[in-house]
Amino acid sequence: MDALRRRHQCATIQLDFQLPVRFNLSYASETDNPSGSDNNYNNVSNTTNGVSDHHEATNHQTDLNIHRPVIIHRAILGSVERIIAILTESYGGKWPFWLSPRQVLVIPVVSACDEYAIDVKNRLHDAGFMVSIDTDPGRTLNKKIRNGQLLQNNFILVVGEKEIINGTVNVRTRDNKVHGEHPVEHVIERFHQLAASRTLEAEQEF
Repeated sequence: MDALRRRHQCATIQLDFQLPVRFNLSYASETDNPSGSDNNYNNVSNTTNGVSDHHEATNHQTDLNIHRPVIIHRAILGSVERIIAILTESYGGKWPFWLSPRQVLVIPVVSACDEYAIDVKNRLHDAGFMVSIDTDPGRTLNKKIRNGQLLQNNFILVVGEKEIINGTVNVRTRDNKVHGEHPVEHVIERFHQLAASRTLEAEQEF
């Protein structure tokens, strides 16, 4: 459903009875169809290149109980562009953590903390998370945090001298909820749990 509350078809599973006829598909079963079902394969009109062609049964086909299959079409995503547009509108750009293209932003307090911030970023990346870093010396800490929130990064990890000494990060969310200081290992473990649960409230549940 989009922002105007209009429904759009996305994922579908369809039964196709026409293509098996057009491609003249068949299979042989060991037993007859149940009474009353249609097993008259050879009376089905087959169309190839626009020409109608009726196939008569042979003794061999009758003995093998030839039947017409049904094709199952699976389109779990449907149109990829359409489903991404619907998800974007549904979430208003605030993607849930498990689906977000901007899961984590690492921000060093000062340039002297850049090396540690890069190390934290690499560890999160190696753990499988979408993570970026802001080391622009021309921005203040508050400006970096604000930009990260406007870009809808689910979590913002701030690192300073205290965090370097303790091997920790200071965790806050895009909604400016501060979770405080946590060891990097704990943060990675908790992120894995939140992603696996596919919760829509990861920022609050951290």
